[in-house]
Amino acid sequence: MRKANESAYVFARENGLIDGFLYLKIEDGTVDDVCPPFPSARRLKVGTMKINAHGTKMGERFVKKIIDHAISLSVNEVYVTVFDKHEGLLQLLKRYGFMQQATKTTQNGTELVLVKKVDSAYVSHYQSYPLVSLREAKSYVVAIDPRWHTRLLPDSMLSNESSDVVEDISSANSIHKVYMAGMRGMEKLKSGDVIVIYRTGDGKGPAYFRSVATSIGVVEEYRHISTFSCKEEFFRYCSPHSVLTRQSNTPNHAA
Repeated sequence: MRKANESAYVFARENGLIDGFLYLKIEDGTVDDVCPPFPSARRLKVGTMKINAHGTKMGERFVKKIIDHAISLSVNEVYVTVFDKHEGLLQLLKRYGFMQQATKTTQNGTELVLVKKVDSAYVSHYQSYPLVSLREAKSYVVAIDPRWHTRLLPDSMLSNESSDVVEDISSANSIHKVYMAGMRGMEKLKSGDVIVIYRTGDGKGPAYFRSVATSIGVVEEYRHISTFSCKEEFFRYCSPHSVLTRQSNTPNHAA
């Protein structure tokens, strides 16, 4: 979609109604309409970020798009202005490392100016996203069946895949994922360990040409199924971040 002859990210329903709009632009130079002003640099500004909240974690998807866009353009600094009444959005941005560094006052009121530096020193899984720390961490490869791969990791979709499988659901939009598996060795995973997601072959040709490592993640938590008090607790924990449902028929390794 175009806004003033520039591109924007838009999420539209099948009926044409828009649930999300994200407009980003590159700025070169000083930012002198904020207090204190920012020195001259190349930055990515979040010009517009509007979401029709409907419980699918689209906010996280947009945060990822913002950071991915900055990385693709080799821009280290991103900034966004937000009114303090938007508490949910502020909490989301701060969780992923956007910190208040200034204010901006216009006829509409005073906004907070939040800034994220993509390559700043590592602090935590959340605030330093998408950086990965290898210090004192072990690395593992985990496999995911092609049936679930792109539904769970839409931004790691292969170039020859159809986007029709990508849905506006929390498991696809969320930065956090639940990976469920019954294979031995999973109990070795610790918080902070690094995992490489390996999309297995799809049976349409030799696996050598059809399988590929697509994503890198960081382990937040490992839980054995026996730690859940009941089935309902298990579903509540997994449902927002997993493509699997109560009716899913899965192999031993799926996510």
